Amino acid sequence: MLQLDYLASLHAAFEPSEVEAQLVEAGLGGLQVGALEDRYLEVWGRMP
Repeated sequence: MLQLDYLASLHAAFEPSEVEAQLVEAGLGGLQVGALEDRYLEVWGRMP
């Protein structure tokens, strides 16, 4: 059951481009998004 839940969470995860679009929509387009690994994202920068 845990393996199925884990797989479902990976399928539901955001792609870096989706997070970038959300940041732009929120007025935070100056922040950058990068993939650290296939499961982790990092957001960095200075808030306006």
